[in-house]
Amino acid sequence: FGISSELEQSLQRQVWLKRGGYLVFDHTEALTAIDINTGKYVGKRNQAETILQTNLMAAREIPRQLRLRDIGGIIVIDFIDMESQEDKNKVVAELKRYIRQDRARTKVFDISPLGLIEMSRKRVRPTLLHIFSEDCPYCQGRGHIMSVESLTNRLETTIRRIATRCRERKYQIRVNPVLAHFIRQQRLDTFGEIQEAHKVELHLLDDPRLHREQHEITALETGRDLVAAVSR
Repeated sequence: FGISSELEQSLQRQVWLKRGGYLVFDHTEALTAIDINTGKYVGKRNQAETILQTNLMAAREIPRQLRLRDIGGIIVIDFIDMESQEDKNKVVAELKRYIRQDRARTKVFDISPLGLIEMSRKRVRPTLLHIFSEDCPYCQGRGHIMSVESLTNRLETTIRRIATRCRERKYQIRVNPVLAHFIRQQRLDTFGEIQEAHKVELHLLDDPRLHREQHEITALETGRDLVAAVSR
């Protein structure tokens, strides 16, 4: 049970510290970024003390997480900004002290004026994130998709292009139900303007099998793929 719990935690983007602060891990092809936040921790004295204590807790926990997650390569740690040079030195010293427990070869550089610490850790094997997870099939690992407003604008541009270049005047438009709902609620007037300006008929259909960023436009009578026709 303990191993399963640790494994599950190692796959989470956010890691809570003991007093309410937390770490956020973000992975890219080039590096791993770790952000520190005070979260619920407010400290007992003043803001500077709260920041120092949160950064010290992070400096102790980060080396453990690097080992647990098998993170290697370039690592950038964004500590909470500290004004005191003495506090900065304490945090760097604490990080280096706990890093020494790591068997992997690591190198820690001094904290930058922006409060960043760059370090490198020898990559021995793929991270646990890569072993036990895969990119989201919906966003392809980007972590975001286009907004419905942007998707609708793109769709309208495509329809206008088709209306200008193709002889067909009746179009069957298939989109994801989320996008179809937005169009019916917010953009029917615009679709009406397109129909009137280009003398075309637009038939909007919900298609749950389509990704939100996908659409299909075919000639209603012949089934010809009109998107492909104007993309050549």
